[in-house]
Amino acid sequence: MRTLNIILWTIVLIVGLNSLLFFGRGGHIVLNYDGLLRLLWIFKMITYSGIIMLLYGVFCVRQALLAQNGLAVLRYIRVMCGVAFGAALSNSLANAGLETQSEFGKHLVGWQEAKGRFFFHALEQVFDVSLLIYVLIIALFLLSGFARISAQLKSENESII
Repeated sequence: MRTLNIILWTIVLIVGLNSLLFFGRGGHIVLNYDGLLRLLWIFKMITYSGIIMLLYGVFCVRQALLAQNGLAVLRYIRVMCGVAFGAALSNSLANAGLETQSEFGKHLVGWQEAKGRFFFHALEQVFDVSLLIYVLIIALFLLSGFARISAQLKSENESII
């Protein structure tokens, strides 16, 4: 358990420092630029916020496991699946913005001129490139639902006995 704690806190430290640097840069860009670049960084900041919330969810699951509270673990896993879905969607939209920006070259692109290409790339990201991530998140939702039902059945059977 000690090794697991060291690994977990190392990951928290790395993600925390990276997020601080990222939010500093992203905040500057969101405040000073307009158009597609601003939208891209907003989606990336939402993605990083989702990653931070997932890390917090890992701590909540760990605490619930140590307390041997199975239903709380399942509840946290379901919440983490929802957060992961939102972060994956936001990351797909940010990647679509990157692809759209790279099509236009070095000059900054306004939202009006990039809107059509952005939606095309967003659909491509969601339904082609990142499809496996969404399927895995949905599978985790289903798995947590099955585990919840089995935990309820187990508790009902134990109460009958």
